[in-house]
Amino acid sequence: MLSFLLVWNPYIALPIAGGVLLVVLVWWIAVKVARHRHDKLLEKQVQEEIHPPVPQELRAEVTVIPTAEEAPTVFMPVPAAVSDVVDFVDEARDGICIRSFVRAEDVNHMMSGEQANALTAVVFRPARAGNNRATVYLDTLSDQFSPYSFVNLAILRKEGIVGEETTHLVIHARGVLRKPLMVEADAFSLEAVKMLSLTGGRAILIRI
Repeated sequence: MLSFLLVWNPYIALPIAGGVLLVVLVWWIAVKVARHRHDKLLEKQVQEEIHPPVPQELRAEVTVIPTAEEAPTVFMPVPAAVSDVVDFVDEARDGICIRSFVRAEDVNHMMSGEQANALTAVVFRPARAGNNRATVYLDTLSDQFSPYSFVNLAILRKEGIVGEETTHLVIHARGVLRKPLMVEADAFSLEAVKMLSLTGGRAILIRI
């Protein structure tokens, strides 16, 4: 039947033969492409076994943010005249445990009022005109001055902690005192005296 179509009806046989050839050609190309991909994949696997890939170095972008420089503290030496007064009452420190820091709310359990009064040095100064009092808290002085600094009204004016019009200085306890300070003032709260004494400093009370 097929030979009959090829011989006697070429108009039907030629399209059929062309279709068969096209299918064979497509199949041959597909086989070639698949074999080529398979060979490439096999070659890659062999190369990885012979020369394993080097792991890439992990890199991260690091931004360094500079920290603000700590504000320098101000050191004020103790005047010789005041130092002599402080040395005079140093014998009252016997039995007192000096601490690296104290909190205002704890000092009443650490020291009695009698001990605090005994540890208060007294200096005599001429009377000053005016009655403009400024209250300063010990945690403020702890932040502003270096250990063993001497602090009085004139120094606080210079540092801008109190106003120029201030004539009398009052010291109160607050927060945490982290260093020994020698503080001269016209009045102290009892807790402030205890905080100064327990950290190795001194309250210096001005008398007229």
